[in-house]
Amino acid sequence: MRFRFLLAALPALMLGLAGEAHAHSKLKSSVPANGATVSEKFKEARLDFIEPVEAAMSHFELVTSEGKLVLRAEGAKACKAKICRFAVEPLEPGAYRIDYHIFSADGHVVEGKIRFTVKAGQ
Repeated sequence: MRFRFLLAALPALMLGLAGEAHAHSKLKSSVPANGATVSEKFKEARLDFIEPVEAAMSHFELVTSEGKLVLRAEGAKACKAKICRFAVEPLEPGAYRIDYHIFSADGHVVEGKIRFTVKAGQ
């Protein structure tokens, strides 16, 4: 009787484990958050992922709304485990975007964009 139960449960258990093995690191939260408005005093970007990031193969770009590169941060310096952070020089008021390109621990590329606005006197 026990053997039949184990035999019946085995496929479900294997499917559950297979699903976890293929999970990619998704963005959990960020500062600034997508769509946020920050002050000119904004000094550090922080991205928290749900899984560890392969830092050496990841990077981040801060660009203006016109696509002009403001800075590029390499993951090797910015990331530790699930958290990536990098310093940001004072920004002029306007619209910006952080483009992230990371490799999750399972080797898959994860890309995304975080849009935010800098306002004077905020």
